[in-house]
Amino acid sequence: MKTQLTLTQKFLCILVIICIATSTTYAQQVINATIQHDGRTRQYRLYVPQSYDANTPAPLILNYHGFTNNIDIQYNQSDFRQLAEDNQFIFVTPQGLGGFFAGWAINNNFGGNEDDLGFSDALINKIQEDFNINEKRIYATGFSNGGFFSYRLACELSPRIAAVASVAGSMTRVWIDRGQCQPQHPTAVLQITGTNDNVIAINGNGTNEPIQDVMEYWSSVNNGDPTPDVFQLGGGSTRSIWDNGDNGVTAEFIRVQGKGHSWNGGNINTSQEIWNFFSRFDIDGEIDPTTPPPTGETCSGNISSFPYTESFESSIGQWSQSSNDDLNWSRNSGGTPSNTTGPSNAADGNFYLYVEASVNGTGYPNKRAILNSPCLNFSALTLPRLVFQYHMFGSAVNSLTVEARINNTGNWTNIFSRNGAQGNTWNPADIDLTAYAGNDSVQLRFVVVTGNGNNGWQSDIAIDAVTIQNGPVDPNPTPDCDIFNFATASIDSFSNQDNAGDFAVINDGSGLRLDNNTWKAVPFDYTVTSNTVIEFDFNSTSQGEIHAIGFENNNFLTASRYFKVHGTQNYGETSFDNYSSGTITYTIPVGNFYTGSMDRLVFINDNDAGSGNNSIFSNLKIYEGSCSGSLSASELIANLSNKGASIGNENEGIDAIKMAPNPTNNQFSLNLNSSSKSTEEIIVSIYTTLGQKKHEAILNPGINNFSANNLGLSSGIYVIKIQSEGEKDSIKKLIIK
Repeated sequence: MKTQLTLTQKFLCILVIICIATSTTYAQQVINATIQHDGRTRQYRLYVPQSYDANTPAPLILNYHGFTNNIDIQYNQSDFRQLAEDNQFIFVTPQGLGGFFAGWAINNNFGGNEDDLGFSDALINKIQEDFNINEKRIYATGFSNGGFFSYRLACELSPRIAAVASVAGSMTRVWIDRGQCQPQHPTAVLQITGTNDNVIAINGNGTNEPIQDVMEYWSSVNNGDPTPDVFQLGGGSTRSIWDNGDNGVTAEFIRVQGKGHSWNGGNINTSQEIWNFFSRFDIDGEIDPTTPPPTGETCSGNISSFPYTESFESSIGQWSQSSNDDLNWSRNSGGTPSNTTGPSNAADGNFYLYVEASVNGTGYPNKRAILNSPCLNFSALTLPRLVFQYHMFGSAVNSLTVEARINNTGNWTNIFSRNGAQGNTWNPADIDLTAYAGNDSVQLRFVVVTGNGNNGWQSDIAIDAVTIQNGPVDPNPTPDCDIFNFATASIDSFSNQDNAGDFAVINDGSGLRLDNNTWKAVPFDYTVTSNTVIEFDFNSTSQGEIHAIGFENNNFLTASRYFKVHGTQNYGETSFDNYSSGTITYTIPVGNFYTGSMDRLVFINDNDAGSGNNSIFSNLKIYEGSCSGSLSASELIANLSNKGASIGNENEGIDAIKMAPNPTNNQFSLNLNSSSKSTEEIIVSIYTTLGQKKHEAILNPGINNFSANNLGLSSGIYVIKIQSEGEKDSIKKLIIK
């Protein structure tokens, strides 16, 4: 007898078939797991984006943390998650061995001597077993010691690694001299290092090669150019490209002005730059840039008359909406429909263009809206620039980027990026497009990503007054701006530097006077953008060592954020150190030197050598662009004789403690001079690279002498950790010959 299926049973069968047919669609996954290798349990965290399709081979990024760091630190600071969602790649963040001194073996006894190479090979195998990985597109990146290890993978795991990107890392000379670097194919390499990195310095030290030499080495290996083309990225940052390597590979160095030994910092979006670089290469070299772009992404028209301006007063003009995104841009006048987000009026005329993040609950989280330019003919332009106004206000603002490419082909290059709220105001942007001068078909696009979380709808982003012109343009408004009132502010001690603490609010709140050895902080939440300006009057009748002002986002010293205007100590940003007498007005384009979210203003009147020095900061104004007819931020930057940072070579706090000689055969000293003052006890600890503490002592003022023989320190590399309450730990490397 035949079995009759009920309607319900038939429906369930169909449902099962549908589920089987669609089983290749994945929800976003964060997988914390372990594998066994070389008798050790090795940890890793795998991120699989929701956009992963098991039917399509996905690129894989290996993401290595720095020495003494861990999975959590590297996973969070690199934060590839949104990039992975947008570009359908998987990334894995492994954990090094060694406890507190966890690191990666880079063949010079630093970072341990575990089989990290074999572990990485086994990790790739494991991920390939579980997911559909494009074996031609496996990349490695890492921070500091992890950056060194990325280069090792390019050298010794070459058959599996397509390209590498090192952040604040380098290579060791012994690697090259011993012939341990044997890449099996031309390999694209990217190095990102800050000018203020005193740990792995751009110019090298006793253990790491100068970055220039590393890039020249790889360009030579790839049969590329012996010298680079250098491109300005704004704010003093540059990109050097050693081009024309075999199979189209390049060696590239992004020098980030003002960035220290960190993943993020300066005016560069590190993770975005890394993905932009990786996306251009596979293990066979440059990915064919002539692949036709998706439908809806090509530009049309031929704009050849400049200046070309669009303020969206009657339509979106010759700009076009993408068909490969989630949302469209909208024209609007007045405020946006959502409260506490978006502008209340246009920057120019009555209308502007914006992305509505709510859209009845479907405009977030992490939805993309792309606006494409018409084709721009720059064949007759020598100094093309893009100028526009942007508005990013709300509790969950995500990002606005501008990207460019030529001839409707190839990958997009990020030329402008802003993340997070930028204040309830229109902000000016002025972007140098000189790299595209002479091209007869240039395409630009604005890309907005809406916010996430429950408040993701509060992330409306707007643009207006878009101008493309040959030569500089001043798009900055001239808003009124108020003088800061110190009488209503809390004047707090800063870090552990406030020895005297003598201050007074003067002139009905418009001025702050500091006397003797005094560092003060005033709570002030502000997002410093590329157009932020700080203006103030300064007066002093008695010179000390440091008279300075700047923004800060914690209670620790960051020399590159403090603008020194007077004093005998070569500390901080010294581009404006020209005070002589009387009252001088300083107008400083802060955004040329650093950007980011800040929570306080710092005022410095430092004089360790004595007392009697003073500083008066008055008529303080902080604004975007220009104020009541003053020079705009772009004009101030243009007038700088040196647009790069000029950081003094004399440190403050425990970073000023000098160790010499280094390397040493036996004797070495730590000099606790007057600049390394602290109101707290200073402790030094000496560790092996595997984390074993060999010695600990309290430092006394003056010279503290040590003997490697007496401390039982054999030849090798040791970590010197200096600590004091209220300051960031200072880490130094000691080499015993």
